[in-house]
Amino acid sequence: MNYIDDYPTCEDTYVTLRIYTGEMAPEFVTRMLGVKPSDTLTKGQIAKGRKKPAILNGWFLSSQGEVDSLDSRRHIDWLLQNFEGKDELLRKVAAESQESYVSVFWSSKSGHGGPRLSQNQMAGLLRLGLDIDHDIYI
Repeated sequence: MNYIDDYPTCEDTYVTLRIYTGEMAPEFVTRMLGVKPSDTLTKGQIAKGRKKPAILNGWFLSSQGEVDSLDSRRHIDWLLQNFEGKDELLRKVAAESQESYVSVFWSSKSGHGGPRLSQNQMAGLLRLGLDIDHDIYI
């Protein structure tokens, strides 16, 4: 894939795999997948940078600060590479969780343009059983 790391219409972008684990502790995901999260939420506890206790359990892996590119496709590929060979495990975690999906944050530099997905990325997300959500700011 030919990435456009200086994507001209993008101000900022990153992706986050969000797994809301229901009643299971977020550490369950870390143990199952063998992947260290960027952040977690534990129901009833106050997470760093927050003032109120979390109302749910969550496990998050983000490309923010990990990938230096304005091309969201590079961020998505980074995420997919973290789960190479773990398709079945991630599908199992997702099935046992309340909700799981990939969130793409994308901020426009000039009010037009937008994030792109390749066919291989769509196939990779499908293989992992993940939906994608776009959080776009113009």
